[in-house]
Amino acid sequence: MPKTAPTRGNSSVATGRVIATATCFLAASGIDGAKPSKGENAAAFATLCLAINSALNPKVPAQLTTQASEVLDFAAAVNLTTIGSEALTDVIDNHDKTNDKLKPNSIQSKTCAADKWDFCARGGRKAKELKDNSEFKAYRQAVISPAQVTQIVKTVAAIKEVAQEVTRHSSAAADRTIIGELTEALYGAADEPATMTVATNSQDRKTTCGDTSGDNSGKQAGKSLAQDALCLCAKDTAQTTSNACATETKYQLQVTARADTNAKSDWGKLKTECEARATPNDGTPEVIQAAVAAFVRESAGTKSTGKKINVLGQLQGTGSAGCDDAKTAPTAEPAYTTELLRAPAA
Repeated sequence: MPKTAPTRGNSSVATGRVIATATCFLAASGIDGAKPSKGENAAAFATLCLAINSALNPKVPAQLTTQASEVLDFAAAVNLTTIGSEALTDVIDNHDKTNDKLKPNSIQSKTCAADKWDFCARGGRKAKELKDNSEFKAYRQAVISPAQVTQIVKTVAAIKEVAQEVTRHSSAAADRTIIGELTEALYGAADEPATMTVATNSQDRKTTCGDTSGDNSGKQAGKSLAQDALCLCAKDTAQTTSNACATETKYQLQVTARADTNAKSDWGKLKTECEARATPNDGTPEVIQAAVAAFVRESAGTKSTGKKINVLGQLQGTGSAGCDDAKTAPTAEPAYTTELLRAPAA
């Protein structure tokens, strides 16, 4: 199923990185090939597991504990000492009002113009709290030179910039949106569904998982990584190999994925097989990006004598029969469009 450009499988995932691809391997006997053998799709499944494990184990930045706000309050108060004690008193008295309450045409009314009032009001509020603080009293009563005023203003500006950056990082650390987006990429929904099928009564396997003879990724292809794993690995009435993706006996699939048959238990086995390969770094932005890169490399190579591209898994013969699991013609099994997420930088 060649695809010339990625298409979004789920437009609600705002930060999604989409990989449009087909996932196929031969499912029935014929002159072009035979049913998949043990482990034939293990390498392709391992590539898919990189994404699945990151979706199962999202890593978000640790919650920051910071005193940036308190530091900024103090900096705002110190900044006001440059206008003189009397002017500072005016700001303190009016910090909870608007700047037009300041003495007209005064240094404080000019320093604390409307566009600067928020910071001035912040300083006035803090200065009021510090009225009995000996250190702040010393700042307030000190006679400072123009050069010192300039240095104080520059220092406060630098503190404001750092505090704003810390606040941005703190907000990013508190944002857990990526967890929901990764879950949606994994299951196509906010939670793991109770039922997962490879095909429905209204859709044969080719319609569900993809048709490599044209430009059709399949109606369920790309809806979720879990669905993609089933499209790649699940057996069917014609494709009876239970270990095409995972060779260990404990991971062998049991459900014959007929129309409307719940293959959730087989997904559980595939998920467990992926989890057995998990690393502590799964779910980090770097590993998610590496999973995307691995997926692109795996699917970019040509498959079959028909030189099909955007294919994950084995595609024998000409690769044009689609994923219908027919018994009388050489066919491929699953094809899909997968959506992976790019996590925000920590």
